[in-house]
Amino acid sequence: MASPISVRVTLSNNKGTWTARGDYIDPISGRRERPSRTLRLKVAKNTKRKALAMLPQAKEEIEAEVNARYSIAEENPPFEYCVNQWLEAKSKTVKANTIAAYRGYAEAHIIPMLGRIRTKDIQYAHLQRYVDDLAKDLKVKSLKKHMVVISGALDDAERDGIITSNPAKLVKMPREAEKFVGTSFDENEAKAALKAAEEEGEPIHTVVILGMLYGLRRSEMCGLRWKDIDFEKGYIHICNTVVKGKSGYVEEEITKTQKSDRYLPLISLTVPHFEELLHKQLSIGSRCDKVCQMPDDSPVLPDYITRYWKKFLKAHGLPEIRVHDMRHTAASLLAAHSATPQQAQEFLGHENISTTMDIYTHCLDESKKKTADIMTEIYFS
Repeated sequence: MASPISVRVTLSNNKGTWTARGDYIDPISGRRERPSRTLRLKVAKNTKRKALAMLPQAKEEIEAEVNARYSIAEENPPFEYCVNQWLEAKSKTVKANTIAAYRGYAEAHIIPMLGRIRTKDIQYAHLQRYVDDLAKDLKVKSLKKHMVVISGALDDAERDGIITSNPAKLVKMPREAEKFVGTSFDENEAKAALKAAEEEGEPIHTVVILGMLYGLRRSEMCGLRWKDIDFEKGYIHICNTVVKGKSGYVEEEITKTQKSDRYLPLISLTVPHFEELLHKQLSIGSRCDKVCQMPDDSPVLPDYITRYWKKFLKAHGLPEIRVHDMRHTAASLLAAHSATPQQAQEFLGHENISTTMDIYTHCLDESKKKTADIMTEIYFS
């Protein structure tokens, strides 16, 4: 066991009953605990002095009980402890929004449903029931992320000798529904969206340019700084993001994946827009270093883009697609104009070529349907 727990003990009196009350942080759960001992003393003139004299003995008894309980718990802690330990270790190696998502799964489902079970007592049946129950409301993709947390915590418990094997590895996931590729604008809709954004002005104009022409993710749009655009050499460096952390949005000089850190050539027709935008921001004395700014020169945040995007589409009678589907639009148009999957992968920063191919296959299917419609029109109209 680790070093013994020291308990701070204070004395209190409630209607003549003297109580020694302990106070310490439980190293297993991380919660504050306040165990107590009632000092059986008759109310008399010198009762408080006698109670103070009994305090060291009460402290000794409380600490002995706490440490005995902790000694057992340390050998077989509640699963909540293993989950929290895993999250703490993981927070040093993954992005803030990823760890925030993991904590969300833990607090909403994992700890309430599995947290009180002693780690050695967790069996395959507990975990399979967990997956089966949540599968009624959650997508398989989300469940897999839950299992990343559960299995990771159990892997660490196995490493530390608490358990001999990881039962999470036996869990069977539900069958995955057909993969959702996303929707996108066709070429005419994309041009209409760009024109509507130009008429509406900032910040939506820049958001649409970055999303549809450069294929940036929402976090990348918000993280793009003026120092990341080199007008002289003609490139944009995608290397900074704004993501949601545990206590709000945080800026990170790191992208979603290694391939997401990329250099994109400046599209010539967008250069005047960026130059004019920079001039305007400097002329009003903006202290914000972001390309996407609100009228009060505060940075645009991801949630704002999502909310405004829906209003923008509705106001201009455009098809309702997600913010992320601007990336799909970029990929679809690249595919339609003969860019290779590898070129699109590098441009969009996809970690795996399979992601790019999913979009290309979807575009090919749409093209086949249009071809079939043409043949129908030729022979049967």
